[in-house]
Amino acid sequence: MSPAGATSLEDQQYMEKLKQLSKYIEPLRRMINKIDKNEDRKKDLSKMKSLLNILTDPNTRCPLKTLQKCEIALEKLKNDMAVPTPPPPPGADQAAVPVGPNVTGRKRKHDEDERQTIPNILQGEVARLDVKFLVNLDPAFCSNNGTVHLVCKLDDKNLPSVPPLQLSVPADYPDQSPYWADDGDRYGANNFLKTVHRNMTSKLLQLPDKHSVTELLNTWAQSVRQACLSAA
Repeated sequence: MSPAGATSLEDQQYMEKLKQLSKYIEPLRRMINKIDKNEDRKKDLSKMKSLLNILTDPNTRCPLKTLQKCEIALEKLKNDMAVPTPPPPPGADQAAVPVGPNVTGRKRKHDEDERQTIPNILQGEVARLDVKFLVNLDPAFCSNNGTVHLVCKLDDKNLPSVPPLQLSVPADYPDQSPYWADDGDRYGANNFLKTVHRNMTSKLLQLPDKHSVTELLNTWAQSVRQACLSAA
């Protein structure tokens, strides 16, 4: 089969699969609205928003294999989407915490309780990062459950400046993966940043379930580089 024919066939398969998965759009939206304020499910929320973005945004195109992985993820979520689930009991998911600058509603404790402690394994990984990644603790957060909140900047002279990335690293990292606080507003200022956001959303779904801070940051840099090539 010619390359053009193969591409056409894959496009057809992609659109058919997308049509099959459209049944999940409304349940997924309801599920996102239901857990949007649930502090213990921020990691799930980020994944669900990525899935919804792929299903509803025609500009977010991912490989067919990734779309098939989305179907598997949606199947796993199907029961949650169909049946309302009560919020988990306190402590059921200590790794998931609210991500973002809004901490006004929290009662603050003594200064020594608010300091974030960085585990040695994470300190070592950050020390080995490429020099283009500048990583600091997020001053907007304290950490009472071991989760570490990071603000990451990309300082690469060959790439344009982009908004920083906010990451949350669970207490049991690396057994649990870090996750990106997907702030679509920051990356909605112009078409270039929107392209970076689409690339990032698509590439994150291709990462293994267990991935590192380094892999996540490299994915971010690749997404920016890919957006530059698209704009050239």
